[in-house]
Amino acid sequence: FPAGMAAFNARVASAGLTPGEWVSLFTVDLDSALAAAHPGWLLTPEDRALEILAPDAGTTVLDLSNAEVLAWIRDTMTYFRDDLGARFIKLDFAYLALPYTPRADPTLTSVEAYVAALRAVREGLGPDVFQLGIGLLPLSFGIADSFRTTYDNGPTWQETDPDALIGAAGTFQGTVRTAARRWWLGGRVFENPHDSLHFRGAITDDEART
Repeated sequence: FPAGMAAFNARVASAGLTPGEWVSLFTVDLDSALAAAHPGWLLTPEDRALEILAPDAGTTVLDLSNAEVLAWIRDTMTYFRDDLGARFIKLDFAYLALPYTPRADPTLTSVEAYVAALRAVREGLGPDVFQLGIGLLPLSFGIADSFRTTYDNGPTWQETDPDALIGAAGTFQGTVRTAARRWWLGGRVFENPHDSLHFRGAITDDEART
């Protein structure tokens, strides 16, 4: 993007398409300018309440109970809308903040802090930017415009552990099971988008048709 994202989004819009960005808004690289400027906004491994959904090495998550963080989220989303010209936002990896105990406001639960941050995203974007959510679906009711119907999909049929608390991504069984639970939300609560489908390798014709 040699001319910058605003110029690229303008080219997309001039072609009659909807420009948008795929963002990981609640995670922060530890060597980033944001981490250096606001170390008090960041949670640490000691703040984790559950050993699930850990962020990648070299990254951490924002303390979503911090009022300054919520203001930064609103301002950032407004920047994407007004300065970059985004009309679509895919908010990914937000769920990585859920297993942490809020530090700035310990009276909040993790879920309450998370929903407050989702609302801050919506407030920053305004009503006219299309927002796609990913993660714990019910927490986005009334906030996001759209929600992923399935997990990530890959060219594998069999789930390794169908009884796992959080299913492994990249299997057709996980895709079918998750879509079967969520399809009815389309046109009622959200617009349903789907992940990409991969039919190469060990996928049979019957599995592909399913």
